Amino acid sequence: MAAYTASHTGERGKDAEGEAVWTLAQLAEMFQEWIICGWQEREHDGLRHPMMPRCVLSPNEMWAALVAVCGYVPVPLGREDYIELMPLKRQKINDYGIRIDYRTYDHKVLNPYRSERSSAADGLWEIHYAPHAPGQVWVRLPKPDQPRGYEW
Repeated sequence: MAAYTASHTGERGKDAEGEAVWTLAQLAEMFQEWIICGWQEREHDGLRHPMMPRCVLSPNEMWAALVAVCGYVPVPLGREDYIELMPLKRQKINDYGIRIDYRTYDHKVLNPYRSERSSAADGLWEIHYAPHAPGQVWVRLPKPDQPRGYEW
């Protein structure tokens, strides 16, 4: 891999600054490409063809086999679907707001819910966040006049 630093910076080579240096976004894109083209193309012992149990498949081959048997209906995701697919934390809304991974999130819309229990059985609030875009979080707040009974 270009820009390899070895075990310490003294072993970086003659022109380490002139070699390729990637941003975190570029590294994330390369990792996602490896998952699709590398990991998902390898056979996994736990994936077996539904009609031929001795046939070991890759995740991509298993997807194709199941789509051939069951079919596929593409359903576009809406804003709320994307929010609900993000990682979830259940916690209190404190007087300072919400703290996730040493980051504090606060907004005036949280004022009525500070130190209050949610209507969930555990009394905690449902908070979704994007780990790679930590600029905001989404809190499921009650809103009886909405069709779903809540808003983000």
